[in-house]
Amino acid sequence: MSISPNTLKFQYEKLDMIKTRLAEAFPAEPIKPTDLPPDIYYRAGQASVVSFINQLIDED
Repeated sequence: MSISPNTLKFQYEKLDMIKTRLAEAFPAEPIKPTDLPPDIYYRAGQASVVSFINQLIDED
């Protein structure tokens, strides 16, 4: 089974779109002194998941 270059291009474009959408949906925001610990933990969890997904995408 062979994969055409167009299929690979589509896959890479799709992965780039996913990374962009993740960055838009879960932007990295600095912690403010007024942030409550549960909010900090929640955002840290989001950042961790986004980082993990980006790491998986970037692995070759």
